[in-house]
Amino acid sequence: MDGEATRKKFAVLCSLALFIFSALSVAIHPSIVDLEDPFTSFESTRNTDTDGDNITDVDDSCPNGATGWNSTSLTDHDSDGCRDSDEDPDDDNDGVADGNDDCPTGVLGWTSSTSTDHDSDGCRDTAPEDDDDDNDSVTDANDDCPMGVIGWTPTTSNDYDSDGCKDDTNEDTDDDNDGQPDPFDDCQTGEMNWISSTATDHDDDGCQDSSEDTDDDNDGVDDGLDACTPGDKGWTSNAGTDYDSDGCQDSSEDTDDDDDSVLDNVDDCETGDMNWIPSPSTDYDSDGCQDSGEDSDDDNDGVNDASDACQTGDLSWTSTPATDNDGDGCQDGSFEDDDDDNDGIADGSDGCPTGDVGWSPSGSTDYDSDGCQDSGEDNDDDNDGVLDAGDVCQTGDLGWTSTPSTDYDGDGCQDNSEDDDKDNDGVDDDDDDCATGSLNWISSSTTDNDGDGCEDAGEDGDDDNDGILDGSDECPAGDVGWSPSSTTDYDSDGCRDAGEDPDDDNDGVADGSDLCEKGLLNWVSNPTTDVDGDGCHDAVEDSDDDNDGTSDSSDNCPVDANANQNNYDFDSLGDVCDPDDDNDGVDDVDDNCEQGAQQWLSSAANDYDSDGCHDSTEDNDDDNDGINDSVDDCKTGELSWISTSLTDRDQDGCKDYSNEDLDDDEDGIPDTSDACPR
Repeated sequence: MDGEATRKKFAVLCSLALFIFSALSVAIHPSIVDLEDPFTSFESTRNTDTDGDNITDVDDSCPNGATGWNSTSLTDHDSDGCRDSDEDPDDDNDGVADGNDDCPTGVLGWTSSTSTDHDSDGCRDTAPEDDDDDNDSVTDANDDCPMGVIGWTPTTSNDYDSDGCKDDTNEDTDDDNDGQPDPFDDCQTGEMNWISSTATDHDDDGCQDSSEDTDDDNDGVDDGLDACTPGDKGWTSNAGTDYDSDGCQDSSEDTDDDDDSVLDNVDDCETGDMNWIPSPSTDYDSDGCQDSGEDSDDDNDGVNDASDACQTGDLSWTSTPATDNDGDGCQDGSFEDDDDDNDGIADGSDGCPTGDVGWSPSGSTDYDSDGCQDSGEDNDDDNDGVLDAGDVCQTGDLGWTSTPSTDYDGDGCQDNSEDDDKDNDGVDDDDDDCATGSLNWISSSTTDNDGDGCEDAGEDGDDDNDGILDGSDECPAGDVGWSPSSTTDYDSDGCRDAGEDPDDDNDGVADGSDLCEKGLLNWVSNPTTDVDGDGCHDAVEDSDDDNDGTSDSSDNCPVDANANQNNYDFDSLGDVCDPDDDNDGVDDVDDNCEQGAQQWLSSAANDYDSDGCHDSTEDNDDDNDGINDSVDDCKTGELSWISTSLTDRDQDGCKDYSNEDLDDDEDGIPDTSDACPR
């Protein structure tokens, strides 16, 4: 019908063109106005049907075709004026020759192409004309590849699942239509009418678990032998991943890797011997290790069976120095080990039941047979109660205990048999005056002066053993080996005169300076009792108290040495003891003329400055101002000053700045009137 409309439009356009051409011709050439009417001529042609088939020539693809027939839907399917039976090679005008057209009188108004007629069979793919677009014998409704590969016919060998998709091409990626792509499908042409899922195909291998898959988890162990089916995926059973080949992955799903009925978490031989059943006789400690072959510690105490004295001993303990002192595999705290240190001495009799190991007791290694090795663990080798470090008799008497009554000094030596120094002071008891005396000291010249075994500081009342108690002995730690007497100790002070007493009569004067070395006793020399300090008591034993060679009875100074008996003024006192040698009334200490003029007494009239020098005869500076009387204008002037340029500018012996000198510069002008008095 579309071709007919086109032809009609074409006829109209031709008529219009002829009309325009006719009009132009009249205008240009009036002589042609008598030409035939174009429209009339066109209509005449338009209605011409040369072959009389009821299709005008303009619409007739065969205008000069067969005659004697009329174009109808039965004789001319596409109304093209060509009789279908003999002259029209394409009855439906679809571009496919009737000989190749499975629908020769099919749908009109279309042209066969790969997009409209996939299999080029002349049947338009759009329903309902072609129900098998790829011509593979599978109707499009059932064809998973309705426009698939062409030129083939499905069979069980090339389209296993009859889905219309060719198996040996990229067209069908799931030949058995189980939902598992062929590259991953171990049963590519397996059972049909099922879909692979975790429930039907545990290992996603495309083989249905219930029937065609003999290894549902694809671990290499057939389901009939697989203890974990379906189990873990993504692994393969081998000695490294599935020790007992039971199809259960050791690292995750197999709780008994060696299939010995002992769970891995308590199996010390997790991948141990197989094909055996644990029992007390085959696996004593139930650790999953077969005693006869793989278990080197049958009772699991940490001691190898070869060294374990209790190979199948107590369970549920571990040998440590605390639980198995000798490491023999027998538990110390139980009844199985009665010699914890394995020294041959039963624990009940062993002083060191958990002591040193690896030794044998003997007289040389365990002196007191107490089970404690002397060299290391026994700190009291003779078991006397005194530690070896402080035991003088470390391997001494046995069968006794040190107490104050048996071992006075606690030195570990029994007093009545092996200790010859009971108080341990270094002095044998035979020579010790204090055999059981003070303890914790050693006799020496410092601590025991006389070496009698009695400590000076506490127990010895006579440190030098001279018969004089220390409280009365001036030499308490003095010479020893002597006896005091009037001959050896004149003053009885405990100091031996011959060596240690520097003052035999104890008068305070050393013997070397004492003229009465063994003189009066019970006094002390001092300036009152012994003026000359010669060690002789002045009142009793010294006839020359001042030791000047003149007997006291005729000495003018009996207590002051005055060897020549000088006596300037001839009075009763010699000069050395006379406070006023010239007897002028001025003591020598203040007398400038100590032994001056005699037979006079100092006074203001004859000794103006009281210096003990008679003014008229022996004093040339009566006022003692430093200016000789011969040039002193104030000879008996002020006292207690000395003339200097500051105090006496004109050196006249009269003191300036006083009423004594009225003309300080002696210029004849009184100071009060002198503009320059100095």
